[in-house]
Formats: sequence, structure tokens, C-alpha cells
Amino acid sequence: MSKLSYKLCMECMSPLNQDGLCEACGYDNHNIMQDNKSLKSETILANRYLVGNVKRTNGEGNMYIAFDTEDEIKVYIKEFIPGKIASRDVVTQAVIPFENSEVLYKSMLAEFIDNCRSLSLVHTSNILPLFEVFEQNNTAYAVYKYVKFICFDEFMGNIGKALNWNDVKRFFLPLCNSISHIHKSGIIHRGISPKTIVFDEKGKLWLTGFCLSEIRTAGSALECELYDGFSAPEQYSLSSWQGTWTDVYALGAFLYYVLTATLPPSFAERKAGGRYISPISINKSIPKNISDAIDAALAFSTQERTQSVEQFTAALLENSESNTAVYGRKFDNKPVIKIGETEPDYVLPVEKPKKNK
Repeated sequence: MSKLSYKLCMECMSPLNQDGLCEACGYDNHNIMQDNKSLKSETILANRYLVGNVKRTNGEGNMYIAFDTEDEIKVYIKEFIPGKIASRDVVTQAVIPFENSEVLYKSMLAEFIDNCRSLSLVHTSNILPLFEVFEQNNTAYAVYKYVKFICFDEFMGNIGKALNWNDVKRFFLPLCNSISHIHKSGIIHRGISPKTIVFDEKGKLWLTGFCLSEIRTAGSALECELYDGFSAPEQYSLSSWQGTWTDVYALGAFLYYVLTATLPPSFAERKAGGRYISPISINKSIPKNISDAIDAALAFSTQERTQSVEQFTAALLENSESNTAVYGRKFDNKPVIKIGETEPDYVLPVEKPKKNK
């Protein structure tokens, strides 16, 4: 079948019926909304990828659903098109930097390509795989594994209550292990949050949302995307240093959220002197060493904060005899299972560890 003979839904990439209505998702492909900010639907990239609708966008660019006509699989494609410094030529679809932004665009495009290439070399269980990066239309495109997922904040909203540590540790500690791995590769995420931590239909947890540092820093040349309560204080200043401790803050905030069902205090609240409440004061069932580890990870000052994911994990495992078997273990992709003897009414994205032979 030729690349252009595929008749697929531009919303979900499922096969279409003759009238253009998708039986899988209900999308009407006769009424596709187009604008100059996104590629035209059914555009072919790299003589291989059939591009569909935009699934999300931020100051770095667009994320599309697409179809790989060679491997015949769905993928995600991220396009670098930073709206503050560039726009699209409506005829050629090329990305054109604004006047006086040419040098900045070129340098950030190079950084985007370098970051994507570095991420494509990372192979760890909870990081959404990046297959390749290529250049076209005076910009670059990154091809990611497709997964149908739910964001963790949506999951928390559905269950409407806090989770318990014995359940959470089974997916959180392997996630920390994966983030430690990317840190060793020189990659800082800067956007870890319930929006970027997701899990798929099989219950596998994924970390998404890797971006340029400018997207995760207030006041930068690009439109920033920060997450109240989860972005670290240093991300709200151009003069502060960011590093592994920045991701530690976000991990601590995420754990605070899932164990208390309460959003951590925002940067504005903390800067104004708002009182920080330890998680154990909200949920008495949280083990003290876990609450203390979260407190240290959420220190407002970078000098007082836990500096690395390894240190954070060690604090979580302190005085917790049964937890050490979870960290550093390889995990299989298992179906979603119900867990928790006292809380049997919710389903978590849990991966079972391999049994020792």
C-alpha cells in the first residue's frame, strides 16, 4: 500500500469507513480544523510518517499523532516551532524565524536536536522511548513511541483520595531509578508533574514532557510551561542554578500530592511566606521517614534541599526493611492489577517485579 493510500482517522489513526466518520473515536474527518500553527493533516514527513491532529502544544512546538507507514504503527511526532520566535509559511509549511530572531532560533533548534538525540540513547523502563529525530521544513521532528495514556492528575481526580505508600512505592521507586539513569546521561527533566507522569492501558508508568530548559524557566525567550506546586523555586528565576535537585523537588511534590491528595504549595505561596505543612500532618498514615524525605526534597533553598535522586531514594528507604527489594529491580509490563488489602477499590499502574529464579 502506498503511503498516500492510507485512509486513517486524523484524531486516532484508526481505519476510516467510507463516510469519513471514525468508528473507533467518533471523530468526523470531514470537519478537520486547520490553522497556520500546525502542519496540514495528512502531511507526509520524511517520506514515511503520515501526520494527524495536534494532541498537545506548548512554547516549544506541537505534538502530533502520526502513523509510521514503514513499520505500520502509530507514533507521536514533536515538531519544533517556538511561537514566540517563529511562525509557519502557509504555502511551504516551513518554519520561519521572526526578524531579529534568526540567531536565537538557529541555536535553540540545534539544542532541540541535541537534546532529542541524547534522549534517544536512553533506554530505561519508565521513559517514553524516542525513536529518531530528523530535519525537514527548516525545523526538526522527534518521533516517540505511541501509548494511549491517562495523566496521573486525571487518575487522582477519578479516585478522589490519597494513595498509601505501600502501593505507591511499587511504581514510584522504579520511576526514581529511571530518572537517576537520565541524570547520569546529563539530562534534567524540569517538568516532572502529574501532567507528565502518565500510565498506559496495561498499567505501565511513563515519564513524558521532555523540553528545552527555556520552556521550564520563567522569563526566558520562549513561552514557559511550569506546574504550580511542582516546579522548583529556581525555575522562576533566570539567575538561579538548576540541576538534579530541581527534579528532586518535583519528585517530592509528586509524592506529596499522591500521598495526601493535596496540591503542594505553589511558588507564589511559599515566596510570600505561606506556611508549609508536612505531609504527615495531612495524612497520619504516612510513615515518618517518608514524610521527612518529602520535606527535605521540598526545601525552598537549593542548598538545603536533597541534591540527588539517589539521596532522595535512600531517605525513602531508611528504616523501611521491606522496600529495598523494589528499588533497582527490573520490571515486566504486567496488566493493571488491583492492590491494597485495606483499599481494594482503586486500580494503580503497578508493575510486578520479576521473580528470582
